[in-house]
Amino acid sequence: MITVKAIVRKWLEDNGYSGLITDGCGCTSDDLFPCGGDGVIDGEGCPGCFPGYAGKSGYVYGTKKQSDEDIGIDGGGQESCP
Repeated sequence: MITVKAIVRKWLEDNGYSGLITDGCGCTSDDLFPCGGDGVIDGEGCPGCFPGYAGKSGYVYGTKKQSDEDIGIDGGGQESCP
């Protein structure tokens, strides 16, 4: 049976993204949802996730330009969720 995680991973890869990003959290496609969430806005604190781009450092960014510069949180990147 295919999982939501597998569907999201495939969609990200098929569309040129390498992870997910949200306010204060980011994850790469090889480790989706380490926060235990599902990326959906739930009204209970999860703001929802958006496609993003991982830099070489592992930080995930909202734009490809930011991931190419890869300058960490000060550059708009988010670390993996705990």
